[in-house]
Amino acid sequence: MVLLREHFVYLQTIGLWTPVTWPSDSWKLRAYRLYTASLITATYWFGITESISLFTIVNSIEDFSDSCFMLLTTIVVCVKVDMVLSKKTEIIALIDALEAYPHKPMNADEERIQAKFNARIRLISCIYGGFGEISVWVMTISVFFQEIPYGDLPYKAWLPYDYSNFAMYWSTFYLQLLAVIFVASVDCAFDTTLIGLIILICAQFNILRARLERAVDEFETGELKFQEDISNVVKICENRIVDCVKYHRAIFKYTINYLYRWIIFVQYSASTIIICISIFMLSQVPLLSTKALFFLLYFMCMLIQIFTLCAVAGQATIECENVLTGIYNTKWYILTNRAKSYLVLMMVRTLRPVVFMSGYVIVLSLDAFSNLLKRSYSAYTMLQQNSRK
Repeated sequence: MVLLREHFVYLQTIGLWTPVTWPSDSWKLRAYRLYTASLITATYWFGITESISLFTIVNSIEDFSDSCFMLLTTIVVCVKVDMVLSKKTEIIALIDALEAYPHKPMNADEERIQAKFNARIRLISCIYGGFGEISVWVMTISVFFQEIPYGDLPYKAWLPYDYSNFAMYWSTFYLQLLAVIFVASVDCAFDTTLIGLIILICAQFNILRARLERAVDEFETGELKFQEDISNVVKICENRIVDCVKYHRAIFKYTINYLYRWIIFVQYSASTIIICISIFMLSQVPLLSTKALFFLLYFMCMLIQIFTLCAVAGQATIECENVLTGIYNTKWYILTNRAKSYLVLMMVRTLRPVVFMSGYVIVLSLDAFSNLLKRSYSAYTMLQQNSRK
């Protein structure tokens, strides 16, 4: 796979993408599966022990918020892990389809369009992934400056064993930190891959517009040059526009909404709660403390995560609608009636543009991001009122 190669290498590094070239009976594959199982077990262990602590250790709204904000992220990541492992075949099929006709660039102009969007994917992934990874390491290191008493863990958890002795305590302590680092890595890898796939859809609509413009321009040029063989020029033009209509349908067919609708719903819902809890926890700690830095970085990560997802999803919808503008900007009026009817079919389909939804409820866009912030603030206000009682 050429598209999103760096993203799949990232997934491979964290144990979620088995290299397809390894033989099924190789020792490397067995070792890799053991590595994957170990990391996933640590993550599920972290999530389960935190979940139980909500019912056994939490005694106040502050304790509940402190336990809940990392637990929600862990639950979302567990769903993402299951998504990657269970939908690997479908994801590979999607990438293979985007690398084949009609999605593959067919000339230098289309290759430039694809290269522009590939560069955009790398830039967003580097900024988003880099900030996420740096933040989790800073948050992990800040744990050692929070003056946590011996016997307390960085994150509240109920454990079925006694960890009071030195070896068990520090083993559990570092295992929690390892689980958090893995959770953050999965979050970054999954989200940048999802964002990359959405941007690839944007590239497809731009390539389609370029093909339409070229088909109409070639019809005009051919009509002027080969007036004695106009019927052949018309036939070639109509065939190319038919190819564009089929390409347009193929883009809609391979949009990734059916793969990611429910994980987007889980992510969007959890982000609403996490953002308000992060603000609430920030208001409960001294401004210049390491705890404040911890919650501030976490809040910023969540904000950037959901903003980026809403922004690129909204852009995909805009790029789809821009196909209409692209058709109007061509010299469509010089085409035959049959060719015009093909364009009408494409325009009618574009009236129901590509949208990325959170479940079947919320269409991802910048408006959805604004609404999320409003709901988060409302939830934060409610937490503040309850904490004062």
